[in-house]
Amino acid sequence: MVKSNFYLIDYENVNKGGLYGSEELSSNDSIIIFTSQQHQFNNYEYLNTLNYKIIEVPPGNQSVDKNLIFYLGYLIGQFKCNTSNYIIISKDKGYDKIVNFWKKEIYNITIQRFPSISSSFFNQSDEEELFIDIRRVLINICDISTSNDVVSIVSKYYGSKHILSLIHNNLQKIYSYPTHRDIYMIIKSVIKRHQSNSSNNNSQNNNNNKNINNIIQRILSNKGFIAPYVNGTASIVSKNYLKKNGKEIIYQRLVSEYGFENGLNIYNYIKGNI
Repeated sequence: MVKSNFYLIDYENVNKGGLYGSEELSSNDSIIIFTSQQHQFNNYEYLNTLNYKIIEVPPGNQSVDKNLIFYLGYLIGQFKCNTSNYIIISKDKGYDKIVNFWKKEIYNITIQRFPSISSSFFNQSDEEELFIDIRRVLINICDISTSNDVVSIVSKYYGSKHILSLIHNNLQKIYSYPTHRDIYMIIKSVIKRHQSNSSNNNSQNNNNNKNINNIIQRILSNKGFIAPYVNGTASIVSKNYLKKNGKEIIYQRLVSEYGFENGLNIYNYIKGNI
């Protein structure tokens, strides 16, 4: 079953930039745009034949973010989480509290925040994948509430050099023996596997980035471009070529950085190698 995606756009916050990437959406996707009288929507060219709804928040004490949050709750109540994904489009990190709230309340919900539709196409972060895997293995030995509590503990120490010992000590304080031991042994194996995969991926990506850097630099140097263009373009390409819609992102960055004519010229030289 293909999941449907609900994109809730805080237009007051992101304006038309949040709609970049909408041309990649399908009939399974819906866009709900929240506007105000001060930031009225007028970018219909991004919507074309998409499923969309525009909600203009009336003046007064009601804010766009509050209305978006209320509507998100309505959608979650109306549609099953195993058939729908929920994506908040905003640069406002205040929404992350709501995202984390729903993740704790519903273990299998897919809800995230991104600054634009196009950025939501990128691969999930290592952190997000780790939490999903932990929930998947814990659901077989404990209830949803415990699973969410354990993920919260892992999230608290994620990125720490001593993550395993910190998690172990925290679990030991909360759960009796042998429960804390069983939970720890399971999530330890998951974390170790992710650390190994991350290390291998980073090594491979570093090698790939060096190769693509050399290729781009050689192409542009042979075409007579000066060092700032050569090095700048190589940097843009290496940061974006592995992403979904990488070519489109690179093209947009080049045009933004070097102007339409120069950006297009550079892109035409390198596009066959990315």
